[in-house]
Amino acid sequence: MTTHNPMNDSTASGQLSWQEPEGLPLLRIPISKEAQQIALVFASEQRNVKKGKQVFLNTLSVIAAHKCLKMFEFESYLESGDCWNKFKRLLSSNDADLLIPDFGRIECFPILTKQESIEIEEHLLETRVGCVGVKFYEHFNYVEMLGFKHFDQVFKSQLDNTRTFDVRDFQPFENIFNYLKTCPPSSIGKGTEWKTFEELGRKRFATAAGDKKKYFWRGEIIELGERFKILLGAAKEFLNNNTQNIFFEIYNFVEDTKLPKDLIITVVSNEGVVKNFNQLNIGDNYSVDIKFKNLTVGTIFTLIFSLDGVQVAKRFIVESVES
Repeated sequence: MTTHNPMNDSTASGQLSWQEPEGLPLLRIPISKEAQQIALVFASEQRNVKKGKQVFLNTLSVIAAHKCLKMFEFESYLESGDCWNKFKRLLSSNDADLLIPDFGRIECFPILTKQESIEIEEHLLETRVGCVGVKFYEHFNYVEMLGFKHFDQVFKSQLDNTRTFDVRDFQPFENIFNYLKTCPPSSIGKGTEWKTFEELGRKRFATAAGDKKKYFWRGEIIELGERFKILLGAAKEFLNNNTQNIFFEIYNFVEDTKLPKDLIITVVSNEGVVKNFNQLNIGDNYSVDIKFKNLTVGTIFTLIFSLDGVQVAKRFIVESVES
């Protein structure tokens, strides 16, 4: 399968800026008040503040990893880990494990600001199939998925003399998907969930003008919780049998209404997070217009819509003309 960076050449309406911290942007996961409360309860069981803080961070790390996998439609068993067992938490405050069916247990390491390395204890190399890094900031309302590392034989042999792992050596978090079973990606503009503009009660999308009128546009309604819906429009331009341009347009489902200021749209390719739309600029527009140029057949990418702690991921594959 050929892969291609879906943001090789992209444009967005309204002069949207991009949010890029240091290096490549990371996948951001909101942390709910409920999750924080669970972590506080677990932490309160410990006999001293230091162990309590470690349990608090471990719990949030595991919840974030579970939530992220669920968003991409991967199953994991949140309450099957040692970190969820009260008796085992009292014996050890260091466990942060998450069980993934047909793969095994991963360790979810909390990574604090300016932290450069983690210590991987020997027993983890035997009982875990890999680890993820979960990056924390001053406030605990969100974390970022720093990366993933598979505990293969090569990695284990490298840690024979030292148990220290540099957090800069994490692979992109999305690399874990290569080891997991997943639902096949969706076709762009195909399936019963995609409708014509007329079927969705729209004459046309506002920016579907000029040359873009010649493309066959279809739309899908995406629900972000119980109170908000967005309208995702898509069209394809076939350049040749193996290459095409993909257009996406994103609207508030309520016509003539701006998108909410706290909406975040993240683009994830096979190689990791590509871009995060700056939420403040999104809220100043009635629509977001994204164009992916020169995508090759077989490219897989994901659009993630985040709003008020709710996240919906739409995973797509670029198909040939005959598909």
